Amino acid sequence: MFRQDGELTGLRKPDKKTIHIDSKSLPYELKELIGGFVYIPMQTIDVSYDISLDKAAVRKISIDPYFISAFEVSNSQYRKFCKEAGPEFLPDTLVWRAPLAYNEPYVNYYFRHTSYDDYPVVGVTFDQAMAYCEWLNKKVLSILEKYPKLKDRVHTGEFRLPTKYEWECAARAENEFNLFPFGNIVLYADKKGNILYHENFKGISDAKGNIMSGLPPMDGTKITSPVYSYTSNDYGIYGMGGNVSEWTCTPFPLTSENLDISSENFAQDAEAFFYKGGSWKEGQYYMMINTDRHQKRDYRSCSLGFRVIMTYFEKQTENGVY
Repeated sequence: MFRQDGELTGLRKPDKKTIHIDSKSLPYELKELIGGFVYIPMQTIDVSYDISLDKAAVRKISIDPYFISAFEVSNSQYRKFCKEAGPEFLPDTLVWRAPLAYNEPYVNYYFRHTSYDDYPVVGVTFDQAMAYCEWLNKKVLSILEKYPKLKDRVHTGEFRLPTKYEWECAARAENEFNLFPFGNIVLYADKKGNILYHENFKGISDAKGNIMSGLPPMDGTKITSPVYSYTSNDYGIYGMGGNVSEWTCTPFPLTSENLDISSENFAQDAEAFFYKGGSWKEGQYYMMINTDRHQKRDYRSCSLGFRVIMTYFEKQTENGVY
């Protein structure tokens, strides 16, 4: 698969029989539709889950390799979906309204105006995010149908929302002791001594999310920022700490049955799902990788969006695996 710079990423080369597909030969409409993806290797992690109302247990689970989008789904990407899927999937732009604030420009323009093309889509429910993934699967296949010479060479896995643990593995980037996707310190100094943020967030907060001390943005950021802004983690993934929080496909509460759940087998009637990461309007507590939150599937917010993953795909051929 490919990253934002157009280069194939992540596929290990165990022997000369492994076929690497040069993403530079892919049609522009496909690269523009999908964006950049980063390979996440297989990992085994310890997870805790509820076994009763007052007890918890710990179990090891294996996370299969997968690709995750380097960026949150943007307004321009989601608009393409809505044009084909219908108005019922439009985000709720009224999430921008707030007491004592004049946010009507965001209500009217944030999702619709091209100036916000590269900003993360917000105001979408869990089901709308899932519908986007289903559409993306079909759209990629329809594009490949137009290029017969590529159809047999280019294969993708399933596009879906990440599980809670897939999200955490991607955020941690194999740095076991990191509190945040970008490390353990939320600010840093550049070569000129300017104090900068690793992520787009509001300020220092306590464990309940209450802002302890305001930190006005050094760069003038007032709301969200373009999905490629600020600091990526060691995997090259952007916005996993701040900007907007992100839906996962893991139902709340956790049980032994839904620890390693995927879009193919999750409980369709689940009432709530986990979401991860902090946002532009919250403190650093929610940027921590281990911080969990959940909301009902019809919840919408101006600080909640999503990103997608692509399951790892291997195809056996006479010449090897690709």
